[in-house]
Amino acid sequence: MIYSSIIAFWQTLCEMSPYLLFGFFLAGLISLFLTPSTVQKHLGSAGWWSVIKAALFGVPLPLCSCSVIPIAASLRKHGASRGATISFLISTPQTGVDSILVTLSMLGPLFAILRPLAAFVSGILGGVAVNWLDPENEQPGSPMSSNSDPSFPKTLFQKLKAALSYGFFGLSQDLAKPMLTGLIIAALLAVVVPDNFFSQISGIPGMLLMIAVSIPLYVCATGAVPIAAALLLKGISPGAIFVFLMTGPATNAATISIIWKLFGKKVAFIYIGTMVLCGLCFGMLLEMLWIPGSLTMSAICPLHIPDWAKTSSAIVLLGMLLYGYFKTYQLRPKPVAIPENSQLILLSILEMKCQKCVRSITDALLRCPGVQTVAVDLAKEEAQIIGHELDAQKLIEKVSQLGFPAKEKRNS
Repeated sequence: MIYSSIIAFWQTLCEMSPYLLFGFFLAGLISLFLTPSTVQKHLGSAGWWSVIKAALFGVPLPLCSCSVIPIAASLRKHGASRGATISFLISTPQTGVDSILVTLSMLGPLFAILRPLAAFVSGILGGVAVNWLDPENEQPGSPMSSNSDPSFPKTLFQKLKAALSYGFFGLSQDLAKPMLTGLIIAALLAVVVPDNFFSQISGIPGMLLMIAVSIPLYVCATGAVPIAAALLLKGISPGAIFVFLMTGPATNAATISIIWKLFGKKVAFIYIGTMVLCGLCFGMLLEMLWIPGSLTMSAICPLHIPDWAKTSSAIVLLGMLLYGYFKTYQLRPKPVAIPENSQLILLSILEMKCQKCVRSITDALLRCPGVQTVAVDLAKEEAQIIGHELDAQKLIEKVSQLGFPAKEKRNS
């Protein structure tokens, strides 16, 4: 069984790796043009147009449901309307340019077309519903200044270097754990579960069951694809699979609790209701369009990628994912010497899932008065802050504004 699982793991990796590597490259290019500051400039009004633009911005961005929270909190702080912020929160984690290409390679063009469309439509509906049912009762933060970031790459070489660095190192590092987890689960399902074992999971009951299972789980849009492909081959209906691909990446217990805290219970219920309603509608749409027997594990590959290219891409991708996992979860911040007359505060920070969370928290803490050094440890779920005249409560509030529960940790 172990040998068969390894073979299944490798076959799945070979099928998706050329598309995912190309997706990483495109994601790097997108990161140069669709930056948080660019998005912030367009989401200030409370009307339809800001909601539509928020969904449009969110669809291609390769952000998971945890890393999108601090960006959405920053959008809100810098002037984004409540509806636009929720639209961004709904549409962004469902897809990304990387997950769309992987979906094409493993599930075919129908899934690949409907996924971004569903993300776009659900984002608009959720944002409009928030503006209608829970209108603004407070002014968001002031709009972001139009001054450009002096650290932003200026020359063509700097831009290309930044794009490649983000796409092939930053993004692969963020996706390392969920991607490896998804590939392992898919391999085990392919070997352990008999074909058509889940054939009874179909129709509306099957979709509702997938919603109940996927809402509390944490799964990224790209890592969910190999799991979905394996479940589809084991008999789960394509509509139920599509519901999983929508609600799994966009919702989890941590995200819902954070939205509840930042925006209130009414917005949290609108968020969940939008995902359930849109998931059922698009799941039924896919069932109507689906042609039985049109998909196998080899999938529809319009580019006819040769085996040698798939194998080479798989080796490169596996190396990147292993490197990213090792760097993220094994290499911890080095102990920082505390200068004389300096103050040390330790914070326990929950719900961090990836390096984007770490970077968001680090940047926010470094902007607090008196802070000199910040070291955030993802594995230990803590942050070490060194500085002068530090206020622990203000540091906790700064982290909580990003959507991460925090409290002071007494240094033993």
